[in-house]
Amino acid sequence: MKKIAYTVGLAMAVAGGIWWSLSQAPGPQPEQSAAQTAAASSQQREGANDNRNSAGPDPDNAAEAGDRSVPEEIRERVATMNARRPGRHFTAQEVARAVARRDMWSSTDAVATEKIPLEEEQLHDGRQLVQFSPLKLESLQAGDRVAIDITEANTAYEVVIDRVKKHDYDSISWYGHIDGNDGQRYQVSFTRGESLTVGGIDTPAGNFQLQAHDDAGWIASSGSLFETSGETDAIYPPDMAAQ
Repeated sequence: MKKIAYTVGLAMAVAGGIWWSLSQAPGPQPEQSAAQTAAASSQQREGANDNRNSAGPDPDNAAEAGDRSVPEEIRERVATMNARRPGRHFTAQEVARAVARRDMWSSTDAVATEKIPLEEEQLHDGRQLVQFSPLKLESLQAGDRVAIDITEANTAYEVVIDRVKKHDYDSISWYGHIDGNDGQRYQVSFTRGESLTVGGIDTPAGNFQLQAHDDAGWIASSGSLFETSGETDAIYPPDMAAQ
């Protein structure tokens, strides 16, 4: 009798344990509605976008945005300049700055005179020392206008560029004119090689010569150059020398 009671008790204990285990097991989860699923997917996508944004802009997209921000006129001008100077790579940013600049040089005493091959007395013989902008000259095309300050004439003239010519010896010439108040047209030319720029400028006040080595240069009237030494030390562009 005791044996039977023990067996029955053991069976009841086992059954109770099984029932407790089943009661603790998770039951089936309710299915998500279509709206809940779509909301969860949207949150995942937003999280992924946030991660990409925190990593910084896509370089490819940034480059495309930069190209779109450059005006077509500047892109065409850069292409023309690079075609004229195959060994020089002009950028849209520097060309845009040059185009925005009104003048080609500024008068200043703070010129790197060591770049100018003149004797000390010649640097102080009345020449106008200028900070020259080679990039402004390089950026000019037919139809452009540029201001040039000539202290001796006490005037800032406006030069209209008529044409640009590339020479066989890796030099480029810009030809233009000044419309004088007297109704006459005065011829102007600038020729630039790799670092040397020379110019001949006819004005209502007379003829002036420009010479610039990189960004350091001088301007003087042709008459004063001849009066000083009996001969000019200006370097003439090829077309002007033949006149």
